Amino acid sequence: MDTKGLLRGLLRKHDTDLSDILERQWEIAWNEWLPAFGVDVGKQSFNSSPHLRNIERHLDEILAMRDEAGNFVRLQIDLAPVEIYVLLAAVLFHDIGRWTATGNHGQASWECLDKFCEALGFPSKKMAHCVGRVCRFHSPPKEEDEDPRSRSRYVLSTTTIDPHGRIREEVVAALLFLADNMDSAFTRVLPDYLLAGKTMQGVAAFRSAIRGVRVDWSARMVCTALGNLVDKSRSELLPREILVGSESLASLRKRRKTGRHGEPHPPAIASAVLAAPEVWVFEQNALEKGVRFTVALDNPNKAWPGEACLVMAMSDVGKNARDLAHIHLALSSLGMPLRAWLLEYQDRLFNSHGAETFEPVFSKDYLRETARSMWDISTHVFGVSQFTYLNLADAMMDPNVEKVRRAVKRIERVTLGMDGGSPAIWAGDDHWKWNCRIEHENASCRLASLASVDGILDNLGVPHD
Repeated sequence: MDTKGLLRGLLRKHDTDLSDILERQWEIAWNEWLPAFGVDVGKQSFNSSPHLRNIERHLDEILAMRDEAGNFVRLQIDLAPVEIYVLLAAVLFHDIGRWTATGNHGQASWECLDKFCEALGFPSKKMAHCVGRVCRFHSPPKEEDEDPRSRSRYVLSTTTIDPHGRIREEVVAALLFLADNMDSAFTRVLPDYLLAGKTMQGVAAFRSAIRGVRVDWSARMVCTALGNLVDKSRSELLPREILVGSESLASLRKRRKTGRHGEPHPPAIASAVLAAPEVWVFEQNALEKGVRFTVALDNPNKAWPGEACLVMAMSDVGKNARDLAHIHLALSSLGMPLRAWLLEYQDRLFNSHGAETFEPVFSKDYLRETARSMWDISTHVFGVSQFTYLNLADAMMDPNVEKVRRAVKRIERVTLGMDGGSPAIWAGDDHWKWNCRIEHENASCRLASLASVDGILDNLGVPHD
């Protein structure tokens, strides 16, 4: 395991005793228990080294505050050395319950740490219980599967362990929960030589199409970035069946607007990501906890259907968006709220229903106000073609120039190709302008209308329910 990560380095710098304990626990893991359950056969994904490495990498990226040159300045959240240790130990042990679990693996992880704390290298039972509670929190029970009386075990508090100090379990657990959900990465998918000719399952195929997952604190969102699903779909293995959430599939099949001739239009994300959404052919049967559908596509190239992978992506993002509710209060208390989990494709943002949307740090009213202020400046100041974001921020009486800049860039992106013409807005790094558009009938040039821009903004989906 790489010991040069940001959090590991900080732990080594500030508490060598806890750092040595963590290294010893990794040594025990490598030699004794990690090889025993390294692969999730059902999902055809690694649950051991690649998954744990990805979580640590996500935590390093989430927590690092860097200067313009990319140099580390400090952590976004002040963590004591013992809190860093508990976080990194929870990364190592959070899935250990999968080894024996038949039900909730988070609870099974707590039980394993309680029973084998000394063999697993913990310095005390109290420390093992603290790490175990953080592990348990990352896998909350489903309402229908858990006795409500047992929910009290998922309540976290602040614990003090001498001589190391105070641990804010809720903060540490929120960070683990977030980073674990972020790991929908291709590095977890089994390579072809380990598939041994078996059909690639839905989760593995979905993960293979993910380009990255990132947290954007300033925009109050997490983004799952999609690659080109049509290109990614090529495989010698044609999957036959996928289980997905019924809500996401309904978004593609039923939540469409009807065209002039009664023909359904696919949601915005399908038009953006898929080359030929009109070839969708699904045979579906309703299930109690989702929809299982069989790909019934006559495909001589044995290509994974991009639309099926898109449904998986929407379903995953919808689940992650609902999971954010478990950690929203903990992150908000630190001044770092996350309000939405969105899909990102070529700088466009989509919610789990497939509707194009915007950063949750904005509201539709804020975007409309930005557009109207841009229009007022452009139509009342003559002899100037470009304006600075500071000009616009002053007109809006908003001291946050970076927020204004970001709003203009989002308006530019959602209005690209408006009415089939040239872009309505141009947004550079330092300047912006409201473009003139050529009308070919009379060869005249006029500004794109504010009403057209407002109409597009009105039709955007909301980033979170």
